[in-house]
Amino acid sequence: MRRAAGVKQSILSNELNIDQSTLSRWEAGIQGPEEHIQQKAFSLLASNMTDDFALRRLIETSNFFAAPD
Repeated sequence: MRRAAGVKQSILSNELNIDQSTLSRWEAGIQGPEEHIQQKAFSLLASNMTDDFALRRLIETSNFFAAPD
């Protein structure tokens, strides 16, 4: 979700008042956040995602617009 929102680990970890290494462990599935921190992260990331961004990402990752063979 963080990558889809176009947010760097350093920015999100700063907003959550955690170390970047902690965020990295969460994303790797090594460790998990406390529920209140997870909710704050979701709120922050959701506010960064817009319909335009989601549409652009869909187009960029879609094979629909690829040149035919």
